[in-house]
Amino acid sequence: MLPVLPLDAYRLTRSKDTRRTVDEFAPVRTITQGPAPLRLSRSAVRDVSMSIEREPLLLKAQLTPEQVGAIAAEWDAFVDSGPDSATYQTNGNGMQTLRKVWTSNMRVETQLRDDDTSNPVLEWMAGAPPSSFAAQFYRLQGQLVELVERDHEVLKTPSFVNGFTQPGGGGVTHYDEYTNLATVVLGSKTFFVAPPPAFIDAEAHGQANERLGVDPLSRDSPSPDAWRVAVMEPGDVLLLPTGWWHYVKSEQRSVMTNVWF
Repeated sequence: MLPVLPLDAYRLTRSKDTRRTVDEFAPVRTITQGPAPLRLSRSAVRDVSMSIEREPLLLKAQLTPEQVGAIAAEWDAFVDSGPDSATYQTNGNGMQTLRKVWTSNMRVETQLRDDDTSNPVLEWMAGAPPSSFAAQFYRLQGQLVELVERDHEVLKTPSFVNGFTQPGGGGVTHYDEYTNLATVVLGSKTFFVAPPPAFIDAEAHGQANERLGVDPLSRDSPSPDAWRVAVMEPGDVLLLPTGWWHYVKSEQRSVMTNVWF
């Protein structure tokens, strides 16, 4: 006879079984950026242009651990050197210095308001020595903007900085009414994405573009096979077309830039 589990143990087992893991998802279409790190090759630019109206595309930078460590060192030096007079809008904690955000459970989201022009990530990149990784990221950002401006209008170029936030937080499944080219600078982010028709009929809560009851990691979530996954590491770029549903898990302490169009 099989042993009878205590009720609490049964609930715990069931809870674990109802969560999906990343390796259970089909990957987003993925290509390499090209032979040089943090620079898109001609073929990569062509692939992005062809995918803008069609499907997500992940462009891998394939940076080495040593390169990632050098990027982190450059960023830490910038954060440590920042004056106390330079403050940025956080999510619920008012204006804070970048040093405070980076060492606390806070998040900076820049340029989301029309009157918000400060962007510490782009300031770091723009003021860095030409041979630095920060400068290479700045040139990559410029390449993405140039690519977009061939046929579209750039709406905003916001950046997100997560300090010691809760790891693995996914926010809310939602879609945006613009296309995004997102670049992870530090840390890692996992994007779960699904095509526009996937959850149109799911019950909406909050904003019209949100589905609070849709969680890609839950086995009870509707349309589980609609999801694809993109695991992003430093230097990686994700093209996310307009209207695609997405749910994002972030590592503690991460930095990301975006080009919205």
